[in-house]
Amino acid sequence: MKRKVIQIANSTQLVSLPRKWCQSHGIKKGDELDVIEEQNSISVRVNTGNKEPERVVVDASGLGSATLSLVSALYKGGYDEFKVIFSSANELKYIQTIVKDSCLGFEIVEQGKNFVIARKISEPIPEEFDAVLRRTFVFLQNMIKETLAAVKQCDDNALNTVIAMDASINKFTYFLRRVLNKHGHGPYRITSPLYYIVDELEEIADRYKYICRARIGATKPPNKSLLHLFEQVNQMVELLNSMFYKFEWKKLNEVYAIKNQITASTNDLIMKMSKSEVPVLLNLLVVADKVYELDGPLVLSRYHVEVEHLPPTEEKQ
Repeated sequence: MKRKVIQIANSTQLVSLPRKWCQSHGIKKGDELDVIEEQNSISVRVNTGNKEPERVVVDASGLGSATLSLVSALYKGGYDEFKVIFSSANELKYIQTIVKDSCLGFEIVEQGKNFVIARKISEPIPEEFDAVLRRTFVFLQNMIKETLAAVKQCDDNALNTVIAMDASINKFTYFLRRVLNKHGHGPYRITSPLYYIVDELEEIADRYKYICRARIGATKPPNKSLLHLFEQVNQMVELLNSMFYKFEWKKLNEVYAIKNQITASTNDLIMKMSKSEVPVLLNLLVVADKVYELDGPLVLSRYHVEVEHLPPTEEKQ
């Protein structure tokens, strides 16, 4: 779609908005829109300040534990109020748990025999996105170090402490994905890569939580080869954090090199390990794969290409 620029007086240029787009969003004369500059492009977005709250009704009857995923998706998707119909006490418990523990700014405002209504009481500030994302990385860095230390020492108290840290990471990542869905963050082209990265940060934290759960009650640490692999995977996560805030190609190559070493040693590790060590290996391999596969989103969101304006090509005579 193309629009001609209209010159007003000597200093103002105007571009008309598509009528169908304006009608679909209820835009009328005098309304305010958000205009975001993005280097050689501009995004125009509806100002959500005066919009009617977005409400939805969903039926979770019979979903069981999948109710957790449904309710979390409603929050991350940006709804301001959701009514969830349930059919069992367990489903009600799942709804109450996810709203209480992970949905920042939401409260259950009404509950009936077979339904719950959760509503936004306060909206997390989108400007806090960067601070919350940094806090997520800090929590994750602490989590991976403390998991390794607790596994080495067979310290059940420390393992349970790490498990509890996962709830904070969930809350942070839910907030971050809600902001990305409702408001975006920075240039439009980096919103999707950022969402994917945040999603995987939560999954990586889950894997360390699973390791801790599997090691509770263990009386001796894993074998030295598995602990070495543990250290390698932690190094990959640390490199991910470092690259996110200061992207360098050499660090990405380090990630590739470590992943290749892990892949080469996996078969030998499997032959040496006991049954109780298998969950540790499997979850570490998942983390290694996830960090390795974040290279594309990481490059898209962190590596800023210097735009070179080339002179127009001369036509052949």
